[in-house]
Amino acid sequence: MNRMNRKLLLLFLSALITAASCSNRDRDNPFDPLNPDTGGEPFIFNGMADDERAHLTWSVTDMDDLEGYVLVRSVLGGGSPDDTARYELPVNQVLYQDKGLTNGTTYLYNLGFLFNGIPTWTNSDTLTPGSTVPWVLDGYAGVLIRLSPDGRDRVSSFSMSSVFSDLDVVPNDETAWVSDYFNKKVYHIGTDGQLIEHIELSGYPVALAVDDIRARVWVSQADPAALVRYTAGIRDAYFEMSDYPLSLSIDHESGALWACSPGSGTVIKVDDASLNRSSGHDSPRSVVFDPVARVAWIATRSAVVSLNSQFVQMSLIGGFSYPEDLALDMERGHLWIADTGNSRVIKYDREGNQLVSVSGLTEPYSVAIDTDKEECWITDSYEGEVVKVSGEGQILKRKDGFLSPFGIAVIP
Repeated sequence: MNRMNRKLLLLFLSALITAASCSNRDRDNPFDPLNPDTGGEPFIFNGMADDERAHLTWSVTDMDDLEGYVLVRSVLGGGSPDDTARYELPVNQVLYQDKGLTNGTTYLYNLGFLFNGIPTWTNSDTLTPGSTVPWVLDGYAGVLIRLSPDGRDRVSSFSMSSVFSDLDVVPNDETAWVSDYFNKKVYHIGTDGQLIEHIELSGYPVALAVDDIRARVWVSQADPAALVRYTAGIRDAYFEMSDYPLSLSIDHESGALWACSPGSGTVIKVDDASLNRSSGHDSPRSVVFDPVARVAWIATRSAVVSLNSQFVQMSLIGGFSYPEDLALDMERGHLWIADTGNSRVIKYDREGNQLVSVSGLTEPYSVAIDTDKEECWITDSYEGEVVKVSGEGQILKRKDGFLSPFGIAVIP
């Protein structure tokens, strides 16, 4: 290397060292995207939707001259000046509850850091308040999760080192019941994710259904196979089965229980007086009772049929492949079907006319209806997602991060 090249190399290295030194000084700014400690985000900002309100939280690192915060709320996509609100908050406050919001309206929140009276604006968050309470069963993870009304955030959760096999909800107090397969228990869980009570079983719980009017919980269990009823936590009915039922549904008017067992091809109806069976069905996998038509809708291997109380078939809709779940929109008389083998969810009216087909799914396993908004919530067990769709079948929201979400229930 000649002397000129050596000189140029030294000048180049000197420039690099100087630049690096300056760069490090610049990176001391916590709002600089290249700051190695903060990435330009010296806080965690999150807005969580609730009923007519929003819960906003953030955290910060120590910053000199920080005087406080400015929180600005606006309606996403426009709105009038009246839709905008501005709150100035002290430096020691890292949460705020914004009340008096309009359910169903999407809000945008921006948080500013005040230095010398001037806000430095950072990340924002959006949310949609509402009254809906969605519960999700992440079965193989052994977690029961309550989501926010807009499906964006996890509000609370309950977990065990086990497999959760089924859930049902209590609309009056918005709580949930969940079955713990390997621990042979069912749990009653509050909206805060805390245990209210539990029932110990003699077998492995597969499915459950709650009759909140009569304070009853029905459980289908395996090994030994049986249908078991608990009233106020006390077992008061026990029916031996040749094969455990996979799905249960309550007729809340009469208190009767409907169940179906795919292994034995049996549909079962239990009332206070007796248990009756109907055999010969093609792998009945799911049941939901229709209190208006007074029929039970049954999903079989390739069709969905309706049966009256004497097990007479009233209607049949064909063309399915292993439909795993049914949900009834009782306000409109619409039946939503998780057509799992065909990777779609379909909506029908009571006469069997197809109204909507939802694609863009891989393995839709469970469906639940928000009857107030005519929205269908779907668990895609293969993708690990919860998907919310409109009554017209438009996908409104996808929430990922689940291991095996194969159960969902929604309280409007």
